[in-house]
Amino acid sequence: MNYKSINENIQQHGFAHIPVSALYSEKEFAALTKFASGGGKISNVDLIRNFGHVNYKLAVTEKVKEFVKQMAWARINLGEGPTLVQSQVRDENIQISYAQKGPSFGNGAMSSNAFHYDDCFICMVIPFQLPESEPGAGLMIYKNLKFQLGMGFLSKLISRLLGRISVLRLVVKPHLVQYELGKCTLFFGDISLHGVGACLTGDRISVAVNLSQMSIEEFSDKYRPTYLSS
Repeated sequence: MNYKSINENIQQHGFAHIPVSALYSEKEFAALTKFASGGGKISNVDLIRNFGHVNYKLAVTEKVKEFVKQMAWARINLGEGPTLVQSQVRDENIQISYAQKGPSFGNGAMSSNAFHYDDCFICMVIPFQLPESEPGAGLMIYKNLKFQLGMGFLSKLISRLLGRISVLRLVVKPHLVQYELGKCTLFFGDISLHGVGACLTGDRISVAVNLSQMSIEEFSDKYRPTYLSS
Protein backbone atom coordinates (compact mmCIF):
# COMPACT_ATOMS: atom_id res chain seq x y z
CA MET A 1 0.00 0.00 0.00
CA ASN A 2 1.46 3.36 -1.04
CA TYR A 3 0.36 5.55 1.88
CA LYS A 4 2.25 8.60 0.64
CA SER A 5 0.55 8.44 -2.75
CA ILE A 6 -2.92 8.10 -1.20
CA ASN A 7 -2.24 11.08 1.06
CA GLU A 8 -1.01 13.15 -1.88
CA ASN A 9 -4.21 12.28 -3.73
CA ILE A 10 -6.27 13.55 -0.79
CA GLN A 11 -4.13 16.69 -0.69
CA GLN A 12 -4.81 17.37 -4.35
CA HIS A 13 -8.43 16.28 -4.73
CA GLY A 14 -9.78 16.32 -1.16
CA PHE A 15 -10.46 12.57 -1.18
CA ALA A 16 -9.23 9.20 -2.37
CA HIS A 17 -10.85 5.84 -3.09
CA ILE A 18 -9.36 2.45 -2.34
CA PRO A 19 -11.00 -0.96 -2.91
CA VAL A 20 -12.51 -2.60 0.17
CA SER A 21 -10.69 -5.77 -0.91
CA ALA A 22 -7.43 -4.04 0.07
CA LEU A 23 -8.57 -4.06 3.71
CA TYR A 24 -11.15 -6.85 4.13
CA SER A 25 -11.43 -10.44 2.98
CA GLU A 26 -14.69 -11.52 1.36
CA LYS A 27 -15.74 -13.24 4.59
CA GLU A 28 -14.89 -10.19 6.73
CA PHE A 29 -16.74 -7.84 4.40
CA ALA A 30 -19.81 -10.08 4.29
CA ALA A 31 -19.96 -10.04 8.10
CA LEU A 32 -19.49 -6.26 8.17
CA THR A 33 -22.26 -5.84 5.58
CA LYS A 34 -24.61 -7.94 7.70
CA PHE A 35 -23.88 -5.75 10.73
CA ALA A 36 -24.28 -2.49 8.82
CA SER A 37 -27.63 -3.52 7.35
CA GLY A 38 -29.04 -4.55 10.73
CA GLY A 39 -26.92 -2.36 12.96
CA GLY A 40 -29.80 -0.53 14.61
CA LYS A 41 -29.64 -3.02 17.46
CA ILE A 42 -26.80 -0.99 19.00
CA SER A 43 -26.44 2.78 19.01
CA ASN A 44 -23.29 4.60 17.94
CA VAL A 45 -22.95 5.96 21.47
CA ASP A 46 -22.53 2.39 22.71
CA LEU A 47 -20.21 1.37 19.89
CA ILE A 48 -17.86 4.19 18.92
CA ARG A 49 -14.83 2.98 20.95
CA ASN A 50 -16.25 -0.22 22.37
CA PHE A 51 -13.12 -2.19 21.50
CA GLY A 52 -14.39 -5.55 22.73
CA HIS A 53 -17.74 -5.43 20.93
CA VAL A 54 -18.14 -7.90 18.10
CA ASN A 55 -19.35 -5.21 15.69
CA TYR A 56 -16.41 -2.94 16.48
CA LYS A 57 -14.06 -5.84 15.77
CA LEU A 58 -15.78 -6.49 12.42
CA ALA A 59 -14.92 -2.97 11.24
CA VAL A 60 -11.56 -2.51 12.95
CA THR A 61 -9.49 -5.54 12.03
CA GLU A 62 -5.73 -5.68 12.59
CA LYS A 63 -5.24 -4.79 8.92
CA VAL A 64 -7.52 -1.74 9.23
CA LYS A 65 -5.71 -0.62 12.40
CA GLU A 66 -2.39 -0.73 10.60
CA PHE A 67 -3.82 1.04 7.55
CA VAL A 68 -5.29 4.05 9.37
CA LYS A 69 -2.18 4.48 11.52
CA GLN A 70 0.14 4.32 8.52
CA MET A 71 -2.10 6.84 6.73
CA ALA A 72 -1.80 9.17 9.71
CA TRP A 73 1.98 8.90 9.79
CA ALA A 74 2.19 9.51 6.05
CA ARG A 75 0.04 12.60 6.46
CA ILE A 76 2.20 13.86 9.33
CA ASN A 77 5.33 13.37 7.23
CA LEU A 78 3.76 15.34 4.37
CA GLY A 79 2.82 18.17 6.73
CA GLU A 80 -0.84 18.25 5.61
CA GLY A 81 -2.83 20.07 8.28
CA PRO A 82 -2.50 22.91 10.78
CA THR A 83 -2.40 20.68 13.88
CA LEU A 84 -1.51 17.02 14.08
CA VAL A 85 -0.92 15.48 17.50
CA GLN A 86 1.58 12.72 16.76
CA SER A 87 1.21 11.04 20.15
CA GLN A 88 -2.44 10.27 19.35
CA VAL A 89 -1.69 7.87 16.49
CA ARG A 90 -2.84 4.96 18.65
CA ASP A 91 -5.12 1.93 18.34
CA GLU A 92 -7.39 3.21 21.12
CA ASN A 93 -8.18 6.36 19.13
CA ILE A 94 -9.76 4.41 16.27
CA GLN A 95 -13.52 4.89 16.42
CA ILE A 96 -16.44 3.74 14.31
CA SER A 97 -20.01 4.74 13.57
CA TYR A 98 -22.67 3.42 11.24
CA ALA A 99 -25.37 5.29 9.38
CA GLN A 100 -28.73 4.18 8.02
CA LYS A 101 -30.43 7.08 6.26
CA GLY A 102 -33.35 7.28 3.86
CA PRO A 103 -37.08 6.63 3.41
CA SER A 104 -36.92 3.17 4.98
CA PHE A 105 -35.58 4.67 8.20
CA GLY A 106 -37.75 7.80 8.29
CA ASN A 107 -34.79 10.18 8.30
CA GLY A 108 -34.21 11.04 4.65
CA ALA A 109 -34.07 14.84 5.06
CA MET A 110 -30.72 16.58 5.29
CA SER A 111 -29.77 17.63 8.80
CA SER A 112 -29.52 21.37 9.50
CA ASN A 113 -26.05 20.84 10.98
CA ALA A 114 -24.88 18.32 8.39
CA PHE A 115 -21.71 20.29 7.52
CA HIS A 116 -18.97 19.95 10.10
CA TYR A 117 -15.34 19.15 10.86
CA ASP A 118 -14.09 16.07 12.71
CA ASP A 119 -11.05 15.77 14.98
CA CYS A 120 -9.52 13.03 12.86
CA PHE A 121 -6.23 12.32 11.13
CA ILE A 122 -8.13 10.28 8.56
CA CYS A 123 -11.80 9.50 7.90
CA MET A 124 -12.85 6.42 5.97
CA VAL A 125 -16.42 5.77 4.82
CA ILE A 126 -17.47 2.33 3.61
CA PRO A 127 -20.84 2.30 1.78
CA PHE A 128 -23.03 -0.81 1.62
CA GLN A 129 -26.17 0.60 -0.02
CA LEU A 130 -26.68 3.87 -1.88
CA PRO A 131 -29.55 5.82 -3.46
CA GLU A 132 -29.19 5.72 -7.21
CA SER A 133 -28.67 9.39 -7.97
CA GLU A 134 -28.84 12.25 -5.47
CA PRO A 135 -26.51 14.16 -3.11
CA GLY A 136 -27.09 11.55 -0.44
CA ALA A 137 -25.12 9.10 -2.56
CA GLY A 138 -21.91 10.94 -1.83
CA LEU A 139 -19.89 13.30 0.30
CA MET A 140 -20.26 17.06 -0.14
CA ILE A 141 -16.92 18.61 0.68
CA TYR A 142 -15.02 21.88 0.76
CA LYS A 143 -11.68 20.21 0.34
CA ASN A 144 -8.95 20.98 2.85
CA LEU A 145 -10.60 24.33 3.67
CA LYS A 146 -8.80 24.87 6.97
CA PHE A 147 -5.47 24.08 5.37
CA GLN A 148 -6.13 26.79 2.78
CA LEU A 149 -7.52 29.42 5.17
CA GLY A 150 -5.65 28.59 8.38
CA MET A 151 -7.08 28.28 11.87
CA GLY A 152 -7.89 31.93 12.51
CA PHE A 153 -11.09 33.99 12.69
CA LEU A 154 -11.58 34.10 8.90
CA SER A 155 -11.51 30.32 8.62
CA LYS A 156 -13.99 29.92 11.46
CA LEU A 157 -16.33 32.58 10.03
CA ILE A 158 -16.35 31.15 6.49
CA SER A 159 -16.82 27.62 7.78
CA ARG A 160 -19.73 28.65 9.98
CA LEU A 161 -21.44 30.57 7.19
CA LEU A 162 -21.08 27.73 4.68
CA GLY A 163 -22.21 25.19 7.24
CA ARG A 164 -25.32 27.03 8.42
CA ILE A 165 -26.58 28.99 5.41
CA SER A 166 -27.81 26.63 2.71
CA VAL A 167 -28.38 29.45 0.20
CA LEU A 168 -24.70 30.33 0.41
CA ARG A 169 -23.83 26.77 -0.58
CA LEU A 170 -25.77 27.34 -3.81
CA VAL A 171 -23.32 30.13 -4.64
CA VAL A 172 -20.14 28.60 -3.24
CA LYS A 173 -20.87 24.99 -4.08
CA PRO A 174 -19.17 22.08 -2.35
CA HIS A 175 -17.60 19.35 -4.43
CA LEU A 176 -19.69 16.17 -4.55
CA VAL A 177 -17.59 13.05 -4.04
CA GLN A 178 -19.65 10.08 -5.17
CA TYR A 179 -19.48 7.07 -2.88
CA GLU A 180 -18.89 3.85 -4.78
CA LEU A 181 -19.95 0.39 -3.69
CA GLY A 182 -16.89 -1.77 -3.20
CA LYS A 183 -14.66 1.22 -2.43
CA CYS A 184 -13.67 3.09 0.72
CA THR A 185 -13.75 6.90 0.56
CA LEU A 186 -10.92 8.61 2.45
CA PHE A 187 -10.61 12.29 3.39
CA PHE A 188 -9.20 14.63 6.04
CA GLY A 189 -12.22 15.42 8.20
CA ASP A 190 -10.39 17.83 10.48
CA ILE A 191 -9.56 20.31 7.71
CA SER A 192 -12.26 19.61 5.09
CA LEU A 193 -15.72 21.01 5.83
CA HIS A 194 -18.02 18.18 4.85
CA GLY A 195 -21.54 16.78 5.02
CA VAL A 196 -23.88 14.33 3.35
CA GLY A 197 -27.06 15.36 1.56
CA ALA A 198 -30.63 14.16 1.81
CA CYS A 199 -31.62 10.59 0.90
CA LEU A 200 -35.17 11.06 -0.38
CA THR A 201 -35.35 8.49 -3.18
CA GLY A 202 -33.33 5.66 -1.69
CA ASP A 203 -31.42 4.49 1.37
CA ARG A 204 -27.79 4.98 2.29
CA ILE A 205 -26.14 2.49 4.64
CA SER A 206 -22.51 2.97 5.59
CA VAL A 207 -19.89 2.50 8.27
CA ALA A 208 -17.20 5.08 9.08
CA VAL A 209 -13.82 4.23 10.58
CA ASN A 210 -11.94 7.29 11.84
CA LEU A 211 -8.63 7.82 13.61
CA SER A 212 -9.38 10.56 16.14
CA GLN A 213 -6.88 12.94 17.72
CA MET A 214 -8.85 12.83 20.99
CA SER A 215 -7.10 10.73 23.61
CA ILE A 216 -8.96 7.89 25.28
CA GLU A 217 -8.84 9.86 28.55
CA GLU A 218 -10.42 12.93 26.94
CA PHE A 219 -12.97 10.76 25.19
CA SER A 220 -13.93 9.02 28.43
CA ASP A 221 -14.22 12.31 30.33
CA LYS A 222 -16.35 13.89 27.59
CA TYR A 223 -18.76 11.05 26.80
CA ARG A 224 -18.48 8.84 29.93
CA PRO A 225 -19.30 5.58 28.10
CA THR A 226 -20.21 2.82 30.52
CA TYR A 227 -18.29 0.21 28.54
CA LEU A 228 -14.96 1.94 29.31
CA SER A 229 -15.61 2.13 33.04
CA SER A 230 -16.77 -1.46 33.49
